[in-house]
Amino acid sequence: MILLLVTALIASLSSEIIFRSWLIPRIEELTGRPWTAVAVSAALFALARGGATGGYSLAGFLYGVATGLLFGIAAGVVFLKARSLWPLVIGSMIWFGVQFLWLI
Repeated sequence: MILLLVTALIASLSSEIIFRSWLIPRIEELTGRPWTAVAVSAALFALARGGATGGYSLAGFLYGVATGLLFGIAAGVVFLKARSLWPLVIGSMIWFGVQFLWLI
């Protein structure tokens, strides 16, 4: 159980640092549009999640992209409002936990 929590924390923290804390401000600087930054970040996150959770089927990949896009948009909005990673890390850990339990 401890290993699962540590793995979820590391995966969540690294994901949120890359896709929210680093990417959204960079795209905001380039475009001056926070919602464009959220959309691009969410799309890239969705593609990464689709490949990671999709397995070897098209349906699995599309499921991973769809759920990743929804989570990416929600996380981007939370990041824009809070400008903090901690709500996102906690939400991401819950997300990973639900997906893990779904696979069991």
